Amino acid sequence: MKGFLIVLAGVSVLGVVTTERSSCLKRAVFSSTNFENILTWETEADIPPGTVFDVQYKQYGEKSWLSKQECQSITQLFCNLSRETENFTEHFYGRVRARGCSSSWVRSERFEPRKETIIGPPQVEHVPQSRSIRFLIRPPLTPLRGEDQQQLTVEDIYSKFGAVDYHLIIFNQRTQQQWTKNEHNKEFEVSNLDPDTEYNGTVYICLLQRRSKPQVFWVKTLADKTWILYCLVALAFCAGLVFAATAYVSYKYIKQRSAQPRALVSALSHCSSACRSQNQPCLGLEASFSPCPVWDPHLSLSQVFPAPVPAWPWALLGMQGQGLCQGLSTL
Repeated sequence: MKGFLIVLAGVSVLGVVTTERSSCLKRAVFSSTNFENILTWETEADIPPGTVFDVQYKQYGEKSWLSKQECQSITQLFCNLSRETENFTEHFYGRVRARGCSSSWVRSERFEPRKETIIGPPQVEHVPQSRSIRFLIRPPLTPLRGEDQQQLTVEDIYSKFGAVDYHLIIFNQRTQQQWTKNEHNKEFEVSNLDPDTEYNGTVYICLLQRRSKPQVFWVKTLADKTWILYCLVALAFCAGLVFAATAYVSYKYIKQRSAQPRALVSALSHCSSACRSQNQPCLGLEASFSPCPVWDPHLSLSQVFPAPVPAWPWALLGMQGQGLCQGLSTL
């Protein structure tokens, strides 16, 4: 009887010690954002110094557990299993045990990455104009890679199962006006906005009836400077008109000035011909204006007209050549 009591007391003490040792490790759970799948676990506030943890995983339906080599004898309370659970259409389990305070394994619930991962907010680039804003949405990247080893986005993954929509809500703080756009493309434009006005809003992605976290943005349209362009065009037009008018007046002036010597030469040439037909000297006038033989090469126009003539009388030029020569011969 005494021996039985001793054995019973020993079993009770062992059970209490085991319970106390196993209580230092709490539940394990998967935490996933953009298909970065991380197994986390919790412990009691006080754990013995030197406690380390081992992590294993397996695909749903498999019998054997596989060890994560980088997560053996670790001290942190998480383990990244993204590569081991990259088949996002399958289900997985993870489990962890502590060495130093507990020897039992704590298993997570069944985890399906495609349905349980949290989709982070997309990146938003905006190019404002005076009356419109062009948006470029970039879906979040994942640690997964395609057959070409290019990093995949959440759109690359979910587009295999259905349409991916981009939703934008933009709000005018001054007028309290709101616009909503739903697009299949990552790039779109919102028009008919007010210039030099602040707008804010959110962008999120819808994938298989799931919604990503929203991305908040703030943007201001540019000031309307089209009047400057109109002024420049008007100034250029006026400058062109002034230049054209100046060129035309200059052309007419030069043409008129060049026409006077030609009329004088024509009249004197006619005079020379008339003088020769009457056997009268031309007094050397043809020396400078006509290629005809010169009557007296020693005479010059300055000798014939010692005083400068301000302007040729156009009435004299209108006279017949014979009368002009007779008038000159009498000098």
